[in-house]
Amino acid sequence: MIWLIKFFHQLFNPHCEHCVQDKLENKVCESCEILKTQLEIANFEKSRILEALLHKDDIQLPVQIGAENLQPVRPRHVPWKIRKAELEENDRVQKELRDKVEKVVEQDNAISSVQPATIKSVEELERELAIEHS
Repeated sequence: MIWLIKFFHQLFNPHCEHCVQDKLENKVCESCEILKTQLEIANFEKSRILEALLHKDDIQLPVQIGAENLQPVRPRHVPWKIRKAELEENDRVQKELRDKVEKVVEQDNAISSVQPATIKSVEELERELAIEHS
């Protein structure tokens, strides 16, 4: 209701001394607004610094990450030539590992095939020498 009265008052008396004085009092200059915002920023920074000094024991240091687990960041799209080269390298490494495993298995088989023969020959020698097991 009050706003309606003010509206009609301004409409019929646009240069009223009372209204002009109210406008001058309510008008805030731009430099004052800038100073107010700068003051708010300075106060906020001071409060943050004070909080940091009061609670500096509560601050957690960043966790150190081991360098062996780090991998470079790669783009999502990898050109086919690069991807092909990586796949071929992985295949070569896997083949080398399989060959090594096969060699170890062959050596184990060779050793296990030699052992029964040596066990038999030891038993035969014991029989020849007439040594009894206790």
